[in-house]
Amino acid sequence: LLFFLILLAGISGIAIYWTFYRPLPDYNATIEQAELQQPVDIQWDTYGVPHIYADNKHDLYYSLGYVHAQDRLWQMNLSQMAAEGRFAEFLGKELVPYDKLQRTLGFWRTAKKIEQTIADSTRRQLQAYTKGVNAYIDENPKSLPIQFALAGMEPIPWTVTHSIALARLMAWDLNLAWKSELTYAYLSQNLSQQKFGQLLPNNEFITKSTAADSSSPQWAQSLMPLLKKNEQLNTLLGQQGAHVGSNAWAVSEAKSSTDTPLLAGDPHLGLNMPGKWYEVHLNVNGQNLSGATLAGAPIVVLGQNDHLAWSLTNIMLDDTDFFQEAINPQNPKQYVLDSLAGDPVYEEFEVQKEVIKVKNADDTTFTRRLTNHGPVISEVFPTQQYIDERVIAMKWTGHEISNEVEALFTMNWAQSFGEFKRGAREFKVPGQNIIYADKAGNIVQMSLANIPISDSNPLLIRDGWDPSQNWQDYVPFSELPSTVNPKRGWVANANNPPMGENYPHYVSVYWEPDARYRRIEQYLTQEKPLSPQ
Repeated sequence: LLFFLILLAGISGIAIYWTFYRPLPDYNATIEQAELQQPVDIQWDTYGVPHIYADNKHDLYYSLGYVHAQDRLWQMNLSQMAAEGRFAEFLGKELVPYDKLQRTLGFWRTAKKIEQTIADSTRRQLQAYTKGVNAYIDENPKSLPIQFALAGMEPIPWTVTHSIALARLMAWDLNLAWKSELTYAYLSQNLSQQKFGQLLPNNEFITKSTAADSSSPQWAQSLMPLLKKNEQLNTLLGQQGAHVGSNAWAVSEAKSSTDTPLLAGDPHLGLNMPGKWYEVHLNVNGQNLSGATLAGAPIVVLGQNDHLAWSLTNIMLDDTDFFQEAINPQNPKQYVLDSLAGDPVYEEFEVQKEVIKVKNADDTTFTRRLTNHGPVISEVFPTQQYIDERVIAMKWTGHEISNEVEALFTMNWAQSFGEFKRGAREFKVPGQNIIYADKAGNIVQMSLANIPISDSNPLLIRDGWDPSQNWQDYVPFSELPSTVNPKRGWVANANNPPMGENYPHYVSVYWEPDARYRRIEQYLTQEKPLSPQ
């Protein structure tokens, strides 16, 4: 019995070592990398934060890719499956519905389009990062996270497209409007106009007199599974909790106990293990950049360099609308583009067919249809092919081509407010408030977003055959809410409206209560100088 107990303890000890300890990196190692042009020094502090010192950006971003993969490879692999809609390929047929949802939303196709527009310098930096990720995978096949063995899979090779797609996944994660609008649609079709009108926000852009929804009551019920599947997918990805409540503020040097402005940022995301953020300090030829990155992209999302600092809060933008599209009764391949100009004008659906690979089962086909408003969302989990000869399409700013990765590269290494602003104006999705401060004494609040311009009631399902209900354009950068060096000596945001009452454009109704903002205001309006403490 003693022999068997010792044997069992020995086997358990070996299993624990190989499972949990052998994959851990040796932080005192010297690793030869043929891809590096010059030596790179990585120092790890007591908090596990890497400090990467390189002589050029190629080596810098290559090394960042290596350490991201070393610490967060399974997390990165999950983001790859989410972006491409490949859960069933590696985890089984039960995941096919989630693949259909992700492919309908189209993260991978959008990322591919964005990739075609990036500058050569951006591509080189993304490629260096990608090579670093894949180098770690190739060199450490026996030191992978235990999840790969449990799933019986090998890591998916990283590509430039994955880093771009990660930004769109993040944008969808911060999209508050689509869930709310489906809920409003459901309520509008199941309550009397009077009761529903009492639930509408008090906003001049919300037309309460037209609260009754003209779409079929069956539609709202058929779309509700989207909410359930999205919550189940968040659970699968380890995302729990409410990701609201971000705060950021800055005070001028006149209100600071130091010689420069002070800035603080506290962005909240859903609870993860590991968390979404990956803190890092980068140094190239003596230039410093530090802050929070996302494992999978070589960009600092919020942080500081030697000249300036910035943080983010969610603008809470209403960036999604749903359109009911009427089908041509004579030709189901067409939908009504315009029914108000005499005879109906028809347009053919854009059809995209794909194959979904399924682990230990036959592959399945998937068809994505698009209208001029976006993908047909009602066919993801259809209860029947059509309802009253209509389908529902979703329009989201995240389907537009904008390059947040390139914008952040510029913002990361900017040396002045002007240079930072040139990068910031290209940041569109997800809509964010930037709180900014620099050593030159500037403090700024800027809203960066594609804010849709439309004359229709923003909370209800729109009629796709009525061109007047389409989005007409986006609010130009020069008209986005901003505050630069106010006389009061401070700027702040806590998910409250960033614009004044007379702002001419509809932005949202999904603001958080202003209690946090008022509490910040109490502190920042004190007469005594404010210190970091």
